[in-house]
Amino acid sequence: MARLNVLKPTLNRGHPARISPPGIKTAHDGRKFFIDVDLNKDGKVDLVSANSGNANQSVVYRIGSGDGTFMGANALTAGSSTYGVAVADFNKDGNLDVATVNSASNDISVRLATGAAVFGSSTTYGSGADPRAIAAGDVNGDGVADLVTVSFASSNINVYLNKNDGTGTFQNAASSPVGTSPVHLVLADPE
Repeated sequence: MARLNVLKPTLNRGHPARISPPGIKTAHDGRKFFIDVDLNKDGKVDLVSANSGNANQSVVYRIGSGDGTFMGANALTAGSSTYGVAVADFNKDGNLDVATVNSASNDISVRLATGAAVFGSSTTYGSGADPRAIAAGDVNGDGVADLVTVSFASSNINVYLNKNDGTGTFQNAASSPVGTSPVHLVLADPE
């Protein structure tokens, strides 16, 4: 079974909550989500965050030193008002790729890794109005990570099936209505 990457939403009525790994201070500077992964395959925890609400609309990642500290920030440009980030190996090359949900530009951005913690240019896919959350997981059982988003203004869930051809590209979203104004999303296998 594929590992599901679950986002830990940190929104608190529009303000980032104070969720931090031990020893890390989180500033209220537009970071919406933090997830911990091993981007560079060194066995140490690295941090990835989605930034929004400031001049730096981006995803920032910091490589862990293994002693609770992290190296300087590396920024990847993203769409406008980046609300969430998901990390998975979308093209099955062994490297973790990054996807963001961009609220103001009504889209998602996918950056494939070209090496360990090295990323190529962004590919953008349309989304429902005002997308707020993104998650990666194998939703159709084909062994490769797909993407799922929820859109606040259009009150829908969008499923982007991975084409599973080794390119890390996705089919256009299949959308379905959900409850009014969704802001959080969790993928899970109930079995």
